[in-house]
Amino acid sequence: MHPKSGAWAVVHAGLCLLLLSSTARAKSYKSGEFISKTRFGFGAFEARIRSAKGPGVISTFFLWRPDSEKAPAVPWHEIDFEMGLDSADYQTQIMTPGTSPPMYRTEHAVPRIMAARPYQAYYTYRIEWTPSYVAFFVDGTEVRRETDPAVYGALFSKDSAGHTPSNERMELRTGAWPGDASIAGWSGAFDGSNVPTAHFVDYVKVWDYTPNQLNKFATVLLDDQFNSLNTNTWSAANWSFDFSASDYISQNIGVKNGRLVVALTTSAGQGILPAPPADVPPIIPVPSVRDGFVLEAEKYDSFSDTTSGNSGEPSCSSTDVDAQLTMDPKGGTCYVGWAAPGEWLQYDVQLPKDDEYVVTFRIASQVATTYLHLELDGVDVSGPVYGPGLGWQTFVDALVPGVFIGAGAHSLRLVFDSGDVNVNYLAFERVSTATDPCEMSCDDGNPCTTDSCDRLTGCQFLNNTLACADDGNSCTNDVCAAGACTHPNNSLACSDDNNSCTNDVCSAGVCTHPSNNTCNTSTVPCAGLCTNPVIFTGNNFNSGNIGSGAGCYQTTASLKGGVCGNFASGRKLTVNGVQMSCAGNWPSPLPAKRNAGYCVQTTPGAYAWAYFATW
Repeated sequence: MHPKSGAWAVVHAGLCLLLLSSTARAKSYKSGEFISKTRFGFGAFEARIRSAKGPGVISTFFLWRPDSEKAPAVPWHEIDFEMGLDSADYQTQIMTPGTSPPMYRTEHAVPRIMAARPYQAYYTYRIEWTPSYVAFFVDGTEVRRETDPAVYGALFSKDSAGHTPSNERMELRTGAWPGDASIAGWSGAFDGSNVPTAHFVDYVKVWDYTPNQLNKFATVLLDDQFNSLNTNTWSAANWSFDFSASDYISQNIGVKNGRLVVALTTSAGQGILPAPPADVPPIIPVPSVRDGFVLEAEKYDSFSDTTSGNSGEPSCSSTDVDAQLTMDPKGGTCYVGWAAPGEWLQYDVQLPKDDEYVVTFRIASQVATTYLHLELDGVDVSGPVYGPGLGWQTFVDALVPGVFIGAGAHSLRLVFDSGDVNVNYLAFERVSTATDPCEMSCDDGNPCTTDSCDRLTGCQFLNNTLACADDGNSCTNDVCAAGACTHPNNSLACSDDNNSCTNDVCSAGVCTHPSNNTCNTSTVPCAGLCTNPVIFTGNNFNSGNIGSGAGCYQTTASLKGGVCGNFASGRKLTVNGVQMSCAGNWPSPLPAKRNAGYCVQTTPGAYAWAYFATW
């Protein structure tokens, strides 16, 4: 990484723009956000999440004070996890009131990286918000704590009973959205190449803060395991905002196999929810050699570091050596970075016999003029090894052949001559058994490339056309193309809607049900949607109790509006195929007439009675 004074300076300063609400606009992509109907005060907030995959795609789990977008009239308060950044794997973010337009907020963002990408595995994200601190945890490890009342005092305010004032309580939200080109430097450049993708949530839990108890988070306020979609607890966002390339829609939120799924799709693919992957640990590559040994950079025996503290990840170094979790696809848990001229790392080894080695330096740098060297018992055995200059996280193999090491105990010292070179590991392979020096590390972890080693040119990564990860959509093929897993549309038959008046075929990546020639669709509103509808002729109609089964009603009257009620959780009512809300009057105007009329459908439900009425 860059020297300590500017380690993360290139990361946008917490550009969390999630809540700039605006009227929903018709954008090419659709995504979703799930919002708690309860506003919470001090407590612990936890979710197990596998984030959405793709450059420019942000997954979120956060607390937000409603109306913060009206700042400065309403002070902006927000506490976030945001996963999927361009220069990091996630960031923790706290937003406090600010004085500068147009946002009138102050951002306190801390980016971090992980051993595996947040889209490769489920991680448990936890926020603790109390009258004295805000803390963030990932898989039970605390990654950040803020206590300064001068900076965060507005979040610590409490009423006479010690609780969060009612106007300071916050909603809990989770979802996914793609950034547009204006924020590509922060979120990464979104190009739609990974669409469809999804944000998966295994559970969400909330505990109240009870300072008078030994366990201050003993009282459970919410425990949603997502065995069903609980619309009494949650609501779905239905808007868009600046800096997002998508609209939020309710159709892209659902439950599958005991997990919440928030899908990012094209407009044509909206409502198709990918199947949640299993919760299994990610496979993290481990550097190895066929005959020899590997020295992980962070597993040193002694060191010299000219600055105090670890500028990287606490789990990688408990000393002044600066080490961070690596993003190198060839493996290694951590890399050592932020190196200054003259610093060194020493490794003590005991070898059973004399041998000659090919030494592979797995290194990265921002510029190609920085260098380091390797000493054996105080003698330079490598000469200057220059960084590749391709970027702080673009690691390459730099080979030094012909390093002889005798049997017995030795000290290998890695010396940073100019600083500014990141080191992942050093691999020592015996020349007597080495055939292809790069063979030990040519697997790039990409199923869409065939990996091999050429003795002259090194690792080769040839694109293949094999099958790849299933996106859960029967209307796409899942094949490798240009080195990436793609999902081109097909025109196969798809799920049967049990309607003899329709064909069931894939079109533009979506399972469609166009009318066929066996039914007259010119004057029948429900043709192709459902069979044997109940006919009503006037615009003033009350269904009475529609029972617990699916229903089908049609009329050719001109309807101006309608309402429905007493629908069980998950039960839906549609008008001409468009879902209506049963929380109030249907939006006006109603969907356009279909075959000169309206087709009202209801899915099955468990309540003793439900109804709809039109006028």
